[in-house]
Amino acid sequence: MLAVDAEGDVAALCHSINTAMWGTTGIVVDGIPIPDPAAFQQRALARLAPGEHLPMPLEPAFASRDGRPVLACSSIGVGLHPATGLGLHRTLALGQPLAAAIGAPLVHDHDIVVGDSVTSVIAHRDGPADPERVVDDRFSPACLAAARDAGHAVMPRSAGDPTLPRGFWGAVSTDPDDGGHIGARTPFGQGPVRAVR
Repeated sequence: MLAVDAEGDVAALCHSINTAMWGTTGIVVDGIPIPDPAAFQQRALARLAPGEHLPMPLEPAFASRDGRPVLACSSIGVGLHPATGLGLHRTLALGQPLAAAIGAPLVHDHDIVVGDSVTSVIAHRDGPADPERVVDDRFSPACLAAARDAGHAVMPRSAGDPTLPRGFWGAVSTDPDDGGHIGARTPFGQGPVRAVR
């Protein structure tokens, strides 16, 4: 949930069950879903002392210029880190308009075709070979060749592939010149983007 008000103040929230993709417990108690982060976050859990909070790797973020917020964003999904990094880099460092940044080809996460859950990714990451990072097949062949020449294992797949290890990133931005607001999110996410004045 992202919002910006008439004064340009922003809010970025994200709620997640923090579970393996599609969940593995399937337990709902009095309307409350019970998560299963211990099924795929063993390394992070091993570092916790008894009673400490479970890790929640979500990334709501804000960016400001001259003391005023210009962007608020949040993300979710297996590929939330690449989606967030790309979105922030494209909009803040490269100055791309929000819609263009979100509509460009995406880097996703490590390939999960090897199994049906994030647990497969963890097991694959622990193996001897560097797993392939899934990328949108809209990247040019020259870009993919350059990534491979630099030593990166990349696997292009169709943006419509339902097995993509996607990151879903949404943002609202404020134009510092005219104060106008725009919202956008990566494709295949759920929920509307509305501009209300």
